[in-house]
Amino acid sequence: MLGRKDETTMAKTNLTLDQPKKESYLLVFMLNHEDSDSTPFKLNRDGYDFIRFGGTKDYRSLQSMLQTLKRKGCVVNGSYGSWILTAKGVKDAEHWMKLCDRKRVKPSLAGKNGGKDRTSLEEKLAMVEAELDGLRVEITMANHTNEYLDEQNNLLREENSKLKKKIELIQQLLA
Repeated sequence: MLGRKDETTMAKTNLTLDQPKKESYLLVFMLNHEDSDSTPFKLNRDGYDFIRFGGTKDYRSLQSMLQTLKRKGCVVNGSYGSWILTAKGVKDAEHWMKLCDRKRVKPSLAGKNGGKDRTSLEEKLAMVEAELDGLRVEITMANHTNEYLDEQNNLLREENSKLKKKIELIQQLLA
C-alpha cells in the first residue's frame, strides 16, 4: 500500500493533459496561443484548431466550455468573438502546465515582476465596455435615422397623393 506522499508523487508524474477537465485543457491551449501569437483567442479562427486537436467534439461544446470558464472568472469575452484569459485563467493554465511538466511558450510575456506587465483585467473590461458604448451610440443613431427616413417617406407619399389628385382635376377640366 502506498503512503499519501507516494500517491501524490505518482499522480504528478503520470499526469497528462488528457486527465484534466476539458476546460483546463482549453485554458492551456489559450495560454499557449496568447504566448505564441500575441492575439486573443478567436472563436471562429482558433476554436477550430482546438477542435481539430481533439479538445472538444464540436463548435457548440467549445462555446459552452468558454461560457463555463467565463462564469468561473477564467476568461472574458472581448469583441467580435475573441476571448482573453484573466489573471485567474493564466494562473490555472500555468498550474496545469506545471503538473504536466510543460513550460510556457513565451514565459517572458509574464514579465519580470510576476505578470504585472500584462494588461489588467480592468483595462480589458474598460476597452470592451467602451466598444459596447460606441456600438450602442451607433445603434441609437441608426434608429433615429430610420425614424427620420420613415417620416420623410410618409411626407413624400402624402405629397405624391396630392399631386395625383391635382393631375386628375386638371385632366377632368381639360376633357
